[in-house]
Amino acid sequence: MSNSSTPKFSPTPEELNTIERDLRFHPSTVQNPKRLAPEQVAGFNRDGYLKGIRIFSEQESAHIRRYFDELLARTLAAGGDSYSISTAHLRYGRVYDLLTNPRIVACVYAPPNANRGSTESEIEVTRF
Repeated sequence: MSNSSTPKFSPTPEELNTIERDLRFHPSTVQNPKRLAPEQVAGFNRDGYLKGIRIFSEQESAHIRRYFDELLARTLAAGGDSYSISTAHLRYGRVYDLLTNPRIVACVYAPPNANRGSTESEIEVTRF
């Protein structure tokens, strides 16, 4: 999709090389998880990910899968590739709505909290 009227959403590799970024893993510092077991938090801190957390029902998941399958098919038909949808949240309201769904956001975002001794937001894997 290298159409001149298509806005540029992703930086080039060269542009990325000029941006100072901290790509190190940062373990969760949550001490009193709201929903996850302490073992799950420890697993995240050890492995860097969690799996098996149900966010959507089977019916909702099937609907979301169909939507993305259709979006990918349209993207491929327009000359793009599977990577072309990596910025879909910037162009498609339904993708943005999914990524900002409170059920997802609550799993990864925690506002500043005096209990963690932090004045800035940080990733939290323990809140639903």
